[in-house]
Amino acid sequence: HELFSASALSIVDSFMVKEVAFVHEHTDKEHVAQLALAQSIKAVPVVNADGHFAGVVLADTILETLHNEHIEDMLKAAGIRTKAENFNLHPTYLKQITGRTPWLLFGLLGGIAGAAIVNFFERDISQLLFVTAFIPAIVYIADAVGNQSEMLVVRALSIDSKFKLKNYLLRELGVGFSISLILATVMYYISLLWLHDSALSLVLGLSVIATVLFSITFTVLLPWLLNRIGFDPAVASGPVATVVCDISSVSIYLIIATTVL
Repeated sequence: HELFSASALSIVDSFMVKEVAFVHEHTDKEHVAQLALAQSIKAVPVVNADGHFAGVVLADTILETLHNEHIEDMLKAAGIRTKAENFNLHPTYLKQITGRTPWLLFGLLGGIAGAAIVNFFERDISQLLFVTAFIPAIVYIADAVGNQSEMLVVRALSIDSKFKLKNYLLRELGVGFSISLILATVMYYISLLWLHDSALSLVLGLSVIATVLFSITFTVLLPWLLNRIGFDPAVASGPVATVVCDISSVSIYLIIATTVL
C-alpha cells in the first residue's frame, strides 16, 4: 500500500518500515495474535533460528486464534483450565478434586509457613503489640504492587516479541522504588502521628520499601521463567506469586522489626 501510494520518484528508504515486527517458529499462536493487534498489522512474518524469513501468519489464522483464545480466557476466568471444545460440563468428582486441590494445598502450606515464621519471632515481638498489628498492611501493599507487576509483565511477554528481561526488570524496579518511597513516607508519618514511636515508624517505612522491591523482582522473574520453560504465565504465576510474596513480606518485616527495635 505504501509502495503504490508513494511518488514514482520517491526513494524506497524514505517510507519503508525498517523495524519490522516478527515472531519465531516456536512462538505461541496467542502471542502472534496479540502482536498483530499491538502493531496494527494484518499478517505477522515468521523467522527461523538463523533470522531468515520462514513464512507468514495470515489474517484469517490470527482472527481464528483470537476467537479461540478469547473463549479459553473466559473459561480460565471461571476456573476452567481446558480448551472450549474439550470442556466437559459434567466432570467427575475425582477430576474436580484433582484439578482444584493442588493449588489450594499449595496456598494452605504457604499459610502454615507464614504462621511458623510469626511463631519464630514470637519472643521478640511479644512486647511490641503494634508490630503484629501492621502485618496485614505490609502484606497487602506487597501483594498489590506485586499483582500489578505480574499483570504488566504477562502482557509484555504476550505482545513484545523482543522482550528483554534485564531492561524490563530495571525499569520496573525504578518505578517500584519511586512508588515504595511514596507509600513508605505516608506509612511513616501516619504511624508517627498515631503511635509517636519513631523507631516503629522507621521499621514500617523500611519494610514497605523492601517488600515492594522484592515483590516486583519475584513477580517479574516468575512469569518470565514459566514462559521460558513452556508454562502459561497467566495461569501458573498467580497462585505461586501470591504465596511466596506473602511469606516473604512477613519475613522481611519481622526481620527488620527485630533488628531495629
